[in-house]
Amino acid sequence: MCKVKAQQPIIHTPSFKVWGIQRFYMVQKLKELGIMPFPVDKEIILAERYYYTNAEGWAKLLPDLVLKSSLYQPNKFKCVQFAWLAWLECIKRYGLNSLCPCIDKNVADDPQRAHAYNIVPVGDERGIDDIVLFEPNDGFEFSGSALPIGEEGYIPELVFI
Repeated sequence: MCKVKAQQPIIHTPSFKVWGIQRFYMVQKLKELGIMPFPVDKEIILAERYYYTNAEGWAKLLPDLVLKSSLYQPNKFKCVQFAWLAWLECIKRYGLNSLCPCIDKNVADDPQRAHAYNIVPVGDERGIDDIVLFEPNDGFEFSGSALPIGEEGYIPELVFI
């Protein structure tokens, strides 16, 4: 069953299942994959629990989170802002806070070439089974896709969690 939100324009919200996981387990899964949480300071925690869905749920939601590349402005709105905006839109529209921004390992040591996008935790009531990657900028070849880690050169090093 779908939910319909009454507003202008009318927005159709697809139905999807939601599960939550404590931050500790999310961080543990990321570290298993070689992705470090940022910030690493234990005093700064962005959320205590992370909410995610399964592959079917993400398939319904991710296309709606692709952002127009016309937002890009060299000195104001780059890939990291696309990743943050996609994260915030996912929280606002769907109540899922697990589409966290990450920074690419291949270029993280060169701030002029660094690339950011989002992680996508996929799972069910037993926990997170997999983490794939999402490119929110429609100007990139793989935008809107859920890519496995390492595919097409997408290798995250740090994730904002």
